[in-house]
Amino acid sequence: NLPLVLGEQCVTSFDVCALVVSNASQARNLDRLVRARVEAGLYPREIEFLVLSDPEKGRVGSGGATILALEALQRHIGVGHSILLIHAGGESRRMPTYAPEGKLFAPIPLPSSSTFPPIVLDLQLTLFLKYPWLPGEVLVTSGDVVIDFDTNLVPRSRGEVYGFAKSESFAVGSEHGVFKFDRNRRTVVDFFQKESADFLEENASLEGTRDCALDLGIIGLNSKGIGRLLQLASAEISDGRRIVDSLKEGETHFDLYVEVLMGCIGSTTFGQFRKKVQRHTLANESTLKVVYEVLRETDLRATLVKNATFLHFGSLREYPESCEALANGNLRPFYQYDDAELRPTFASGTLLFNSSHCNVDIRQSVTNVCIEGCTNSNIALAGGN
Repeated sequence: NLPLVLGEQCVTSFDVCALVVSNASQARNLDRLVRARVEAGLYPREIEFLVLSDPEKGRVGSGGATILALEALQRHIGVGHSILLIHAGGESRRMPTYAPEGKLFAPIPLPSSSTFPPIVLDLQLTLFLKYPWLPGEVLVTSGDVVIDFDTNLVPRSRGEVYGFAKSESFAVGSEHGVFKFDRNRRTVVDFFQKESADFLEENASLEGTRDCALDLGIIGLNSKGIGRLLQLASAEISDGRRIVDSLKEGETHFDLYVEVLMGCIGSTTFGQFRKKVQRHTLANESTLKVVYEVLRETDLRATLVKNATFLHFGSLREYPESCEALANGNLRPFYQYDDAELRPTFASGTLLFNSSHCNVDIRQSVTNVCIEGCTNSNIALAGGN
């Protein structure tokens, strides 16, 4: 990667990619899969890939997992590294076909000349290898999405904690997180999670549009933002017990996109904060109080990006739709050029990839038939979706 000059700063790319998973078994599986791609020369050897696991005693949520990962990374590699942190855990109950490896390793229908089929992780790395990294920056994202946007417009000054959003309809916004900007779209005024379309239209519309600012799930942290979360980790909640101790015991659970982001809205009182998170949170009153006190003065910002792609791979219902969008789009893994030998094909309304010698009959007017990993197969009357 060529250096990117930002004022007087010169950075190349992130130097650590940390995958956070649910348990030790999943960690061993993902470590094996990543090592194979690195050793084959598919991924840059300059990037150190690490796989971290949630505590065995319980799930801690994306917020808790981020705190534990930051603490572990600080112990393991020290400070000052640019880190891509991907939450790649979960039991894949809504997409059981790829449960052993996790959604991050779900195959996607893109051209390739590699013996390794393209996967979701490939396109995640593609975005963040062209992102304008700052020294010591940490970016946190989810392992069940493919995201792309124009990284040339990412501002140099990004705040302690900062997010990325795209303009989207209120109906879509009602299923995700949404930033509320001021009328100039420069300041984050509030953050909502899975509110109704009517609520978003009234309270979170982008000035001059009938859209809202959909959270893309990428959260950035500068050194001060990292310090805030590590301060939260060491904060006491009761009887001298710290939040990090409670997380390691599986007793505390909170979400990066609920308690953490909502806690950074300095204009809200604790009562307002508690009311906003109560529909979503599993954290108790004392934990919420500590989160609020530590984070309420955080400099939270967000960027409304351009030319954004946001495809979710969280369930079998979404998988064929997202696959078709990728096959019809122009995204390519960072390692692939125009001379790809293996290409997905559309035949009779069916998308086939990583497959050979498959005969597929579909019902009339059926859409979203996705055939992956099949050989010498006859599939009669595929129903679609």
